[in-house]
Amino acid sequence: MQNENNCAACAEGRGCGVFHAIRKQRVIRQCENFVLVPAIGSIVPYYLIVSPKNHVTSFSQIKREALHEAGSFCDKFISSVDGDYEIILAEHGETCKSIEHAHVHVLLTQKRSDVRKQFLSRLTPYSHVTSVERSIVSVFNRMSACRDLPEYSFVYDHTNALWYEIELQKIPQGHNKQFIRRVLADVVNLPWNWQAHVGSEIIERTYLELGCEHVETD
Repeated sequence: MQNENNCAACAEGRGCGVFHAIRKQRVIRQCENFVLVPAIGSIVPYYLIVSPKNHVTSFSQIKREALHEAGSFCDKFISSVDGDYEIILAEHGETCKSIEHAHVHVLLTQKRSDVRKQFLSRLTPYSHVTSVERSIVSVFNRMSACRDLPEYSFVYDHTNALWYEIELQKIPQGHNKQFIRRVLADVVNLPWNWQAHVGSEIIERTYLELGCEHVETD
């Protein structure tokens, strides 16, 4: 992994939220190499990202051992809330996001949520949908298979164990950046760009209801 100083988002605390959260000395959860924090640009409640503490540009570029750590870390958190929410994971991959620091979106939606149903329904025409093992760890392990792809995006529906591989050639021209966020934002009728909608109130609500851990800094 590269040093975080190579990433403008890391150095300035923009967008990915990871180092912004660490400087604020609070995260939702953390392990040795990864943190779970509310997404800057939260457009729905309980919109989180899991991200490496050190700089890397996508999860496909993370070593297998570290991917397993990330999967186990995320699985432990999701197991603690799985009875209350339906879970969606997503990543924009190497070139389909606007923030250089790797991050996987973790959406906790209320059971039988219309937002979740509409979101997945609107993704379907742009996706190759397959059934996969219902396992958070295996989802992170699958990311290593994307290592040699020039670009990729996926959504994983944990409730139904479905993998949505976004077929990027089907996306309207100019919409490949943050396409998954664009679709979700369209469902809830909010700006898709995190710079236009930081979602500060939603972020604070997420910390309040999911709790936070103190981060020791040098």
